[in-house]
Amino acid sequence: MAGLLTIASRVDLHAQVTVSDYATELTSPIALEIDNQGRLWVAERGAGNNDSRISVVTTDGMVHPFLTGLPSEITPEGISGPNHLYLDANGNLLILQGEGSNFLSESVLTISTLGFTPGDTSRKLDDLKAIHKIGRFSLSRGTTNSNPYTLAIGPENNLFIVDAGLNGIVKLERCTGNLDVFAAFAPVRNPTPVGPPVMDAVPTGIIFRNNKFYVGGFVGFPFLADSSRIYEVDLNGNVSVLKRGLTSVVDLAVDPRDGNLVFLQFGRFAFAPPPPGFGPNTGGVFKLRPDGRVDTIAVGLNLSSGMRFAANGDLFVSNLAEGKILKITFPTTAVETRPNQ
Repeated sequence: MAGLLTIASRVDLHAQVTVSDYATELTSPIALEIDNQGRLWVAERGAGNNDSRISVVTTDGMVHPFLTGLPSEITPEGISGPNHLYLDANGNLLILQGEGSNFLSESVLTISTLGFTPGDTSRKLDDLKAIHKIGRFSLSRGTTNSNPYTLAIGPENNLFIVDAGLNGIVKLERCTGNLDVFAAFAPVRNPTPVGPPVMDAVPTGIIFRNNKFYVGGFVGFPFLADSSRIYEVDLNGNVSVLKRGLTSVVDLAVDPRDGNLVFLQFGRFAFAPPPPGFGPNTGGVFKLRPDGRVDTIAVGLNLSSGMRFAANGDLFVSNLAEGKILKITFPTTAVETRPNQ
């Protein structure tokens, strides 16, 4: 049943967004992609038993497996599996497979979606068209771990892959297969006595627009609130901070209604009550205005991990904790303005 999150507005103090369950009974849905038919493609990490899969959610909310048998294992950081998805203009689905011990781990996997109709027998790993080993390259550059998280397609159709273990962007030339470090993100100072003196930047979501890349920075332990950032990266790989003072930015998108940047907050980390972790219902969706103001779209989400806008402005968010995809609809464009979240 739909729930209503009431938010104040500069124009209408009774403006509301509607948050409702769109698809349920998914196994650790981590990320979303949307095609030109309005169907959602969802990466499910599974339960750690090599049971990750990619599914298609049709516009009636029904879930149809597309690709099964992806690596899924339990690591010290939790369940590792596919991280994100990207549909290219040729009908290929690009899968960012996260850290792990499997041959397919720490890679960009490519599989064609052409000819698949929801309800068909699911595709298998033998149907993969290409495997690009990002982890092997990143480890050769001195990082202690590699975790390809998401990507954007940039100039000359090349792939710009966020490696959250490398704390950088790896450029993959599609015509040659060559890999190079395109940009690096410096650690963030830890102002507390808890944890190391600096926190890893941990880049997450990335988008490419107007000849610039925009990247979310999650930051590492102790995952301090108000320490997350959104970065701007130019075509030469130069990094600058676009917005400071955010919390656990895990994905980025562009609102098709006004062209503004939208970011997803995973949650707020707390040490008490034990055990420490990201608190339930502390995620949210926020909008960054060109003047630096932050608007609240929705709060109270439970470990929200990925998002995609539909062409009509509806927003879909994966709920990692509860195995759901949420649908957020907007009756107006007016939302509350807050200085920071």
